[in-house]
Amino acid sequence: MKQIIYSLLLILLISLSTSTYAQDEEPLVADINYNMTVQETLTDHAFFDWWRIDVEIGDVLVVSMDAQGGLQPLLGLLDENSELLTRSDLETVADVDGVAYMQHTALTAGKYTIIASRDGRDQGTTTGGYLLTVTNRNNPSVSRPNPFLETEFRCSEWLLTNALTFRFSEDYIKSETLTPGQLTESYRISAYGLDGFEPVIRVLADVLQDRPLDCTDSPKGTVDTQFDLPFLDTPYAVTSDDESYAAMVTVTNSSDEPLGDIIVSIGAKEGTSGRFIVILEGMGLHERTDDDEFLVRRGAFAGDTALDMYMIGYPNNRLDSLLEAYDEETDTYQLCDDIGRDDCTNVDPIANALIKIGINDYDYTADRFDAGLRIDSPDNNPIQVLFRSREYNTDGLYLVMFMGELPSND
Repeated sequence: MKQIIYSLLLILLISLSTSTYAQDEEPLVADINYNMTVQETLTDHAFFDWWRIDVEIGDVLVVSMDAQGGLQPLLGLLDENSELLTRSDLETVADVDGVAYMQHTALTAGKYTIIASRDGRDQGTTTGGYLLTVTNRNNPSVSRPNPFLETEFRCSEWLLTNALTFRFSEDYIKSETLTPGQLTESYRISAYGLDGFEPVIRVLADVLQDRPLDCTDSPKGTVDTQFDLPFLDTPYAVTSDDESYAAMVTVTNSSDEPLGDIIVSIGAKEGTSGRFIVILEGMGLHERTDDDEFLVRRGAFAGDTALDMYMIGYPNNRLDSLLEAYDEETDTYQLCDDIGRDDCTNVDPIANALIKIGINDYDYTADRFDAGLRIDSPDNNPIQVLFRSREYNTDGLYLVMFMGELPSND
């Protein structure tokens, strides 16, 4: 093992001193701080970057390297004396386009170096982009950026316009008969652009899991998705020609700890605008007394448009949905029980509407017992939304559907 470690260091040090490459293909040496995410690219010439960070005794460094574009990521950590402290492949080698992960408790203070590289280092063949995230588990006082206040955010190679951000935390069910690796939580988020909107989905979780940051525009699983909604001019269907206008990601957890708060942001790629539909699957009221609280906010540029949200029961489900929304800043309250009744007049009814997600072998059909609300306050404050059943008298699984618009900025 020592020989492997020393070989890695020698390769990196020699490579760093080489100046025969073009300036834009040299390895990067830059500073980074806790609670930051940076985005860079590795090439055959510059197959590693060095990120320097100031560390105090007792800091618990948690580093993840989320690869894209065919890169097989590898991480290393050096102390102030350039001694290798840990690597990401000591137990598990990351997959291509996977996540390399390492954690280390600092016993000495100083300027440490995080090495972001590829599997095989100089002998490796993979290249591509990556997102590097660094946190300190032992210093909760360091605040993270607030995604609800972002007008734009960066994911992978994209600078995205924020169209919608929502936060939720589902009930965590831990069965006594759960076997290792069995899923304890699973959610699927899909986004669909109409009128030219090109979606990218970013998912953040409070508890760092195998994939703490997911950012994707992958349309896998969306082909054959259909929406037959009363307020669309014509039924909407996703074909293989619509890959730029659909994205899907599945968030799973098989650990002994819950994911905690999950924050989803929907961004528009390349400044595109238009209407969008976002579907969250996997939510449920597991007991009649359950309720699920969301925090929802339109993106800054979408603040002048309405956002509709719906709570729709799964097939063969007796759930009688009810939605409550509260704007703390303006002390404004809304409630919707059965969609289409007098208490839900500000949102379009969706009874008998069809929602088919391409990856599923079943359809969702909305009925009058589902619920919907419209957020159209010009203040664009974060809105607290409670998902529950009428009089807390039913339970069951449900999906959440958002419909909104990101106007053109021209």
